[in-house]
Amino acid sequence: KTMNRKFVKENKKVLREFLSNIVAAALGAKGLRDIDKVIDANPELKQRKAEINKNAQELTTRIKKFIAANPEDAAKLKKKYSYYLKRYK
Repeated sequence: KTMNRKFVKENKKVLREFLSNIVAAALGAKGLRDIDKVIDANPELKQRKAEINKNAQELTTRIKKFIAANPEDAAKLKKKYSYYLKRYK
């Protein structure tokens, strides 16, 4: 018990940030689910969402083909967009 209290006392700020991030993530996920429900309830928005997903898949396919055909350009692209590649894996 004393070690746990000591740990909490020494790391209070880190633990507070950790717990607040967990709560924020849970609330954010609930918000996203609510938004998805609203979008799925509206036929026009649902169709737009499907179009966006289809376009994103097509773009991903085109980029993969381009990278396969142009390895030297692929290295340049990876270097230029490395921040986004790391962030959205």
